Amino acid sequence: MWSGQNQSGLTPQLTDGILNGIALNTGPLFPPSPSPSLPDPGSPQVAITNPAPNLYYNGTITVSASATDRLGIAQMVMTGQNVVFPGGSVSGNPVIASLDTTKSPSGPASLSATATDYAGNTRTATVAFVIDNTPPVLSGLSPANGSVYAPGCSGNPLPVTVTGTLTDTLSGPEGVKATEVSPVSQNIGVTYTSVNSTTGTFSFTFTVPANGCTANPVAITISGYDNLRNTTTLNYTLSVTN
Repeated sequence: MWSGQNQSGLTPQLTDGILNGIALNTGPLFPPSPSPSLPDPGSPQVAITNPAPNLYYNGTITVSASATDRLGIAQMVMTGQNVVFPGGSVSGNPVIASLDTTKSPSGPASLSATATDYAGNTRTATVAFVIDNTPPVLSGLSPANGSVYAPGCSGNPLPVTVTGTLTDTLSGPEGVKATEVSPVSQNIGVTYTSVNSTTGTFSFTFTVPANGCTANPVAITISGYDNLRNTTTLNYTLSVTN
């Protein structure tokens, strides 16, 4: 079929060898296709489910957060502002941890959860709330604590009304409980009264039995509560003449 050399100067044997080599090695002509990979749709989705935003908290609370991503979550870390985690942070997905707010000062606080997916994309969710471990303040009692109350001698049982103010600048004042210490009788009972939410004022009334126009010492424990049940207690005494 072939004889001699063609115009290129190649012998038939050399030409057949080149053609066979090309047929056996097509790699340079047809490079391999790249391995298929999933497209990354973006950053993870992060949600803090507890605490709720802009609410007041005290004591020990459970914090929780979770994250999702098409490629999966490589890491999620929760940190806090004005709160204390053992070790400074907590990790996991989901994050579920106890937070002792009594180790933090009362006031604004926040938690941030940062999730990272396997492509290195990150997203952070933050929730702001308020810590309230501070008891309210009782003030402005009238008649004054430790005073003598003698409106006049009638020889009859005498109702006495005590007024005052309960102040709380965080979760707000909620109520006042007055419990008799002495004398223990049916005429001086236990009173619980709500507090005016705007002014913080309150009042309660007790009745002192007739005592022949002589001094009648009264001792009452006054407890004030805020809306998270932080409590302040005052020992109130009054000498009533009737």
